[in-house]
Amino acid sequence: FLSSFARANYSYDNKYYFQLNARVDGSSRFGKETRYGFFPAASAAWVISEEKFLKYNGLISFAKVRTSIGRNGNANLPNYQRFGTYSPPENQIRYNGQPTTYPTRLENPNLRWETSTVFDLGIELGFLNDRINVDLAYYNKNTKDVLMELQVPKSTGFTTYWD
Repeated sequence: FLSSFARANYSYDNKYYFQLNARVDGSSRFGKETRYGFFPAASAAWVISEEKFLKYNGLISFAKVRTSIGRNGNANLPNYQRFGTYSPPENQIRYNGQPTTYPTRLENPNLRWETSTVFDLGIELGFLNDRINVDLAYYNKNTKDVLMELQVPKSTGFTTYWD
């Protein structure tokens, strides 16, 4: 694995917060064309309780709205699955007294990062000098290009295949 990342934070007047993240990951588990993945993220928050219209409220002591969206990658599969392999010499079957070599794993140079995009939206509230706290959130995660070991017909000479 080879990774690089950058993050930028900005806050204004103790009320508005912003963050940007960028990450690039590379893995030799994938083919040359799909080896690197780019995984950005962004978030923002507004502390409403710092606004003049709510600052000296006796009931609501804290109020914040926050949101974030980002993408992350998964490379959780066994090593070398993109390569086709052949039988090692110690496992060779003999035919007419001669050693033979046969394929033991299908090649898949198109293996790529499994990616998930995550969205979060929430509100945090504190009441009566933060004696009572409420955190409401909506969370959604969508995953694509899921890495899995698939069954293939035995007539191919193999039983499974990573895709």
